[in-house]
Amino acid sequence: MSEEEPPEFDEEDGPPLEAGVACERTYQILLDGVAKPLLCRWFVPEPWGSSWLCRITITMVDGRVRRLKTGGVDSTQALILALQRVSAELLDGDVPAY
Repeated sequence: MSEEEPPEFDEEDGPPLEAGVACERTYQILLDGVAKPLLCRWFVPEPWGSSWLCRITITMVDGRVRRLKTGGVDSTQALILALQRVSAELLDGDVPAY
């Protein structure tokens, strides 16, 4: 069984992710009625002892960066729990995020 090469990068797809980033999303938060970007990045899970660790950064509107991490029994669980962690952080926040 041969491995296929990944498709070539196409500018219409947008820029590639920064090295080490598994996925990212820019949410919008409302401050004084104005939508402001809130960038969230989930990094590629890495081995951590007998478990896995997924690092997260949330870049706030004022430029501060919150650094979080979530563990799991394997890389998939670490990433899924990291995605859920950001969801919980945004839902629990004082400012609505979209």
